[in-house]
Amino acid sequence: MVGLDLLWTDTCTVYTTVSVFGENKRHTLQEVPLLSAVPCRISFSSQPVTTDGVAAVSTQNVKLFLSNEVIVPPGSRVEVTRNGITETYNSSGKACFYSTHQEIELERVAEA
Repeated sequence: MVGLDLLWTDTCTVYTTVSVFGENKRHTLQEVPLLSAVPCRISFSSQPVTTDGVAAVSTQNVKLFLSNEVIVPPGSRVEVTRNGITETYNSSGKACFYSTHQEIELERVAEA
């Protein structure tokens, strides 16, 4: 059987938020990289176009596939690089673990 890792042509960096005791003697929240250059695969699927009465709305589901050895805390920010293009996502939930891999639903970060 071919290993799933042969399909992981993308890489991701996972960021988490930690409490840091600053020079001003206060705790502040700071985002720090937790994992870097992790082999992965991202998958997209679309939902049917719906209308809210004003405009058509199309939604896209994004799923991240990773090794079971990697731990991504729910709520982490994930940057995925595919073909030299990096996209930023929020982790929208807890990972689903299977015998060969894990899957994490992601939500695209809204562009400013």
